[in-house]
Amino acid sequence: MPPWAIHRHKRCGARGARRTPAGKNKKPHAFSRMRPLEFLLACAPAMPAPENRNDWLTVAALGLLATCIVTFDHEALGHGSACLLLHGHIRLLSSSLFRCDVRSGWIDPAGPATNLLVGTLALVCLRFVPERLLNFRLLLILITAFSYFWESGYVMRAMLRRDGDLYYFAQFLLGDVSVWQRCVAAGAGLALFVFAARLTSNALLKLWPQTRTARAVARTAWTAAIVGSAAAALAYAGPGWSGNLRDAVLEVGAASFPLLLIPPRNRPIETTQPPAFLARSTITIVLALAVYAIFVATLGRGLISPAAVAAPQPPAAPAAQHPL
Repeated sequence: MPPWAIHRHKRCGARGARRTPAGKNKKPHAFSRMRPLEFLLACAPAMPAPENRNDWLTVAALGLLATCIVTFDHEALGHGSACLLLHGHIRLLSSSLFRCDVRSGWIDPAGPATNLLVGTLALVCLRFVPERLLNFRLLLILITAFSYFWESGYVMRAMLRRDGDLYYFAQFLLGDVSVWQRCVAAGAGLALFVFAARLTSNALLKLWPQTRTARAVARTAWTAAIVGSAAAALAYAGPGWSGNLRDAVLEVGAASFPLLLIPPRNRPIETTQPPAFLARSTITIVLALAVYAIFVATLGRGLISPAAVAAPQPPAAPAAQHPL
């Protein structure tokens, strides 16, 4: 039981003085000086911990909102901005596919770089957000987690399969990518993946010291993220429907599986503060639904130019098609 949850029933005692067998009066119990109302409140059973009453609908809404933000950062803000800066035109933009009519090796790393930048900014902002803004703090944690898990898992997959944004960018810089160069890049991705797992676990356990509650929050957010990503991809109306659905699920859901495995703390935190309590937030839920509706109507359905549908698909090239 945390220190803040007091077992009041153990403090109850006789309110009057008692006599010893020798007939001498013992010192009156502390409760004998209490008023009747104070005595009843002290003897009342302890209230259940508020951490067990977190509003899971609000947690799911935050997970859904973080998914939309991270996907937009990678695809639209990252790849899309790079394409426009190179005076190109976006031919295809969805939640997991991107195609530009300009072929450039600088478009490929723009998505991962933007995602990592936004995740890092969210992590920095987390240090300055007061604890009372619990919804915003959890949103920042999820943005950082989804961004780091996505890109770290993606670089390992890209180096293993020898395709994808970061492998194409390595080819653009180095020409032929050797085995040891691929191993170094995959090792860096693995290091970031482990760092993200530890960072997320510590952040959630700091808010909810009980491992069971921290796991429930993480799993609820993860479930909302993967279901939301898959549902949005089902609305896709462009070419490569099956590949778009597969990659949409892999990007956030599969890559973020450490959220399902929050480990227990080795040393429990001694604190006099109660665990975080995430109350129902109608504003958060409505905002998440509104953002998700826009997300499905745009990136989910796909922004497709007529040229992308009418023209035959070009062969695989660094900036021609973005598979993840």
